[in-house]
Amino acid sequence: MRHTKRHAPRLLASAALLVGGPLLPSRADLLVTNPSADQSIGQGGSPMHIADGPFLFAGDDPFYSDYWRSVLRFDLTSIPPGSLVHRVEVILQETATVGVGPGEVALRPALTAWTEGTATWFAPWNAPGGDFGAESAVTDAYAPGPTVFASTPALVGDVQTWVDLPASNHGWFAIERTFGAALAYWLARTSPDPALWPVLIVEYTLPPANHCVGAPNSAGTSATLGWTGSFAHAQNAFTLTLAGGVPNVAGIFFCGDGEQQTPWGNGFLCADGQLVRLPPAVTLSPSGAAARTLDLDAGAGLHLVPGSTWSFQCKYRDVPAGGALFNSSDALRVTFAP
Repeated sequence: MRHTKRHAPRLLASAALLVGGPLLPSRADLLVTNPSADQSIGQGGSPMHIADGPFLFAGDDPFYSDYWRSVLRFDLTSIPPGSLVHRVEVILQETATVGVGPGEVALRPALTAWTEGTATWFAPWNAPGGDFGAESAVTDAYAPGPTVFASTPALVGDVQTWVDLPASNHGWFAIERTFGAALAYWLARTSPDPALWPVLIVEYTLPPANHCVGAPNSAGTSATLGWTGSFAHAQNAFTLTLAGGVPNVAGIFFCGDGEQQTPWGNGFLCADGQLVRLPPAVTLSPSGAAARTLDLDAGAGLHLVPGSTWSFQCKYRDVPAGGALFNSSDALRVTFAP
């Protein structure tokens, strides 16, 4: 498995709040992995009804009057909870075709837990041939070479559900769609060459996370940032929240495309690089709370493009504390998904 991390943030020394040119998006996180389990199930005249060897099958075997389909499951636990999935691709390596093609194969989400090597056409399913949902992706098959299931909203939805609810991850069935007299052979994860095993590619964005320090203020608390809504740019529904500030004082949200932890006022400046104010100013509530809903399609939002990573903070007045007469929250790191 290969799991790449997002680019490290740029650490630039700047305390001026300004608006510069737009940023280039950073690369999303990527999971490239092989199945944790795969096998074929079949019915018909052949003596073999379970395939747990080097091949996966889908279609009709014209020599034995068998019908086959495959089931694959991938481990997604390396994707942190709360991540937003936005691209999914499945690639199988076809080595041979028996009979007359071409034809189509569909991926359908499996709805029942199964165990590699023991699943049959009849077990553990509630219906013969397996329990599965609607088609998530369709592609042409029955020709040697890569069989690619390109990303679709349904494939993305399957993986997003499995990331959010890991116990529901039973993988996909690969099922012949055209029911012709042809049988596709793909290499399974038990085949000799790992480079030819089935592959799942998932592109995703990590959820927002706090960093840096909110220093204690005159109210005896430390201000922290949170969020509600969605960090998907297309949804345009992202709201910053502040808790633990000084009651009934003025504040301003801002962000930067880098990170630091530098003494600033009575607290710390956590955002760095290109710094952007997010007006208008807010008045903290009697409990020291505030919120700012961002318009990602206009104004400062033009800098918050999909794939870009920003650190958000709130600066607020704190006259009773003396010193610099202001303090700041901790920071919230946000990468905006498409």
